[in-house]
Amino acid sequence: MAKVRCTALLGAWLAACSGNPVEAVESSAADSSAGSAPTSAATDDGSDASGTSETTGASDMVCGDGVKEGTEECDFGPLNGTEQCRDNCVLNVCGDSYEGPGELCDDGNLVPGDGCSPSCGPDTCGNGTVEGREECDDGNRDPNDECTLACTDPVCGDGIVNPNEECDGATDVECSSFGLMFDSGTLSCTITCGFDTSGCGMCGDGVIGGTEVCDGAALEETCVTLDYDSGALACSNTCTHDIGGCGLCGNAVIDGTEVCDGLALGAGSCAPDAGAVSCAPNCTLDLTGCTPCGNGVIDAPEQCDGNALPGGGCFSQGYDQGTLVCAEGCTLDPSGCCNEGLDDPCVNNDDCCGALDCDAGAQQCCTTVIGIACGDSDDCCGALDCEMGPGVCCTSIVGVACTNNDDDQCCGALECDNQGARCCQPSGGPCGVSNSACCSNSCVNGSCVGGDA
Repeated sequence: MAKVRCTALLGAWLAACSGNPVEAVESSAADSSAGSAPTSAATDDGSDASGTSETTGASDMVCGDGVKEGTEECDFGPLNGTEQCRDNCVLNVCGDSYEGPGELCDDGNLVPGDGCSPSCGPDTCGNGTVEGREECDDGNRDPNDECTLACTDPVCGDGIVNPNEECDGATDVECSSFGLMFDSGTLSCTITCGFDTSGCGMCGDGVIGGTEVCDGAALEETCVTLDYDSGALACSNTCTHDIGGCGLCGNAVIDGTEVCDGLALGAGSCAPDAGAVSCAPNCTLDLTGCTPCGNGVIDAPEQCDGNALPGGGCFSQGYDQGTLVCAEGCTLDPSGCCNEGLDDPCVNNDDCCGALDCDAGAQQCCTTVIGIACGDSDDCCGALDCEMGPGVCCTSIVGVACTNNDDDQCCGALECDNQGARCCQPSGGPCGVSNSACCSNSCVNGSCVGGDA
């Protein structure tokens, strides 16, 4: 039985030319030997017995829609089965039992001498004489001249890039090979064997192409479609998604359009009201813990409100005297309060009234004035000490002023000079070489001589 070869004009709709005669003959022979054939048997080209084309790969991939996608090797739409692309969107190759473009036979193998050559042409192909079904025979094995290795005339769709063709079938040519026009993507081949640049892209031209997912303001996704829940998606200068403006509520980071997230409250507060702000599950501020500061009523958790103050004034805050006030936010301001007693607690000098200072080490109020009554050395600030006998603050430094000839203001053996009103060494006290160290103003051989001048 002679095999019929369907030759399609490029771009034509060939509704009447479907299937493959070679496979039909083989299928008929097989059916004859096996009896009646099942009514829904699948054919090798991806069609069932009724001629309905099956889809291949993912459920959203349709073979025959003219779009190469998923696991498809090709998709020429209505020209599938008549060109280099088979009905099941697999590229035709010699030895696949499918007689495709550029083939005069295909016996399913590449064995020479069996009637069909490894180039899918007659065994006589290459002898320089056009015989049988040969369309040409130039007597050579050059695949790129005017006669193919299967002794057929070069046609678009035979899988061989012939003269005047840019491509034929699948191609792995990078779009960047076109120079500065594109910088990403891979060229495809049209059904007229010309390069198709629809899969190419140039980042920065405002059009999504090639391997780009965005380009400038051209965005096909949003923060939400990328599994975030708020914010504005942007496009980077490399045409990739910039998710810096997207937010994901619950990650404890304030991002996107969020004003808070978990314990991250940002600038959120109850001010000028009182209370504690929190973050709601949808990453908005929860103000239910705030109270209306300024209504003159102490509402929990306010400490005060205007002139409404807790009873006891400064005393209620642990101070002896002063003026307690209510600050912004309805919190107490004790800066006008102070302690007036030695040993009273303090943090800084403002916590101690009048001439008292705060001993930072002991954190208690102390005096800087000698002659003031004391109970221990902590009552006397700085270099002052407490003269335990009389119980007054004194100094151990010679030359410090004293009053009323009060020797108790001068620690230890020091005395208060009756004339100079200063602490000095008595007779026999050490003086080095300084006469002024002595109450007598006389230092001999390192010791004071004589009584108070």
